[in-house]
Amino acid sequence: MTRNEWLAALRARLSALPVEEQESALRYYEELFDEAASEGEALQHLGDPARHAERILQESGVVATKAAEGFGEKPKKEPYYRSVWFWLCLIFTLPFTLPLALGIGGAAVGVACAIIGAAVAVLASIAAILVSGLALCVAAFFFLPGFPSAFLAMFGAGLVLSGLGAFGSLGIGAIFAAIGRGAKANKAKRAVKAQQAQNGRQGPEEGTENA
Repeated sequence: MTRNEWLAALRARLSALPVEEQESALRYYEELFDEAASEGEALQHLGDPARHAERILQESGVVATKAAEGFGEKPKKEPYYRSVWFWLCLIFTLPFTLPLALGIGGAAVGVACAIIGAAVAVLASIAAILVSGLALCVAAFFFLPGFPSAFLAMFGAGLVLSGLGAFGSLGIGAIFAAIGRGAKANKAKRAVKAQQAQNGRQGPEEGTENA
């Protein structure tokens, strides 16, 4: 990028200002170029002309949307919560939306409690089956001297219950492990996307400075 290209880009972004203010801003930056040791040094020091144009527009009280549209860029949308109409609609509809929101929130809490209760019940059942199986295996040895058949029946039932409990414990552990792996994978994806977005923002600025 040359001096003339930089000043042309700045002029295009200041199109929403009156002509006098545009010329005043351009004269100021032309003087900066004249006072710099070299054109390259001035370009490196000033950086992106869009940043300077945005500051000038803000200081002049002009919304940068018109300038961005004129330059072929997408204007930045103001957040909806800054709109007066949003707060007016919220106030007038609050008597109707508040009970609905409380109802939906209560239903969500109820569903969450039901899911947690079901999970606790499953865990308790698995633990009870495992403990009962182990208890039967231990108690069966009391019948071994005089009642071998009772020993075999109790010990077999204990083994079956212990196996079911162990299988259920392994299944629950596998579910929690899968949830943990999924959470780690999502965290890693978000970190990669954030890094790519940061690199994308830094790329054009570095390219402009090198130009």
